Amino acid sequence: MSARYLITLDGEAVLRIEDAPGPLVSTAPRRPGTLPAQHPFLTATALDARQEHALRGLLDGSRSTDDFVRRLRDAGYEVAREG
Repeated sequence: MSARYLITLDGEAVLRIEDAPGPLVSTAPRRPGTLPAQHPFLTATALDARQEHALRGLLDGSRSTDDFVRRLRDAGYEVAREG
């Protein structure tokens, strides 16, 4: 089973990720008939539109889920493993 994490900032949930390839689900509504973008090493669901751009920037600079988790922590986000 792949690892799952809840990412928070100042006590507010901003992102949920799973260490498995899959969709990147945005807070923004998708155009009818479109699917979410797919990512090669993680699945993510954005929970806070205000943080989504910053989170995507950190993800785009990451090479793996572990690297992304490290970058999140370095940027001040709290990362808690679920389950």
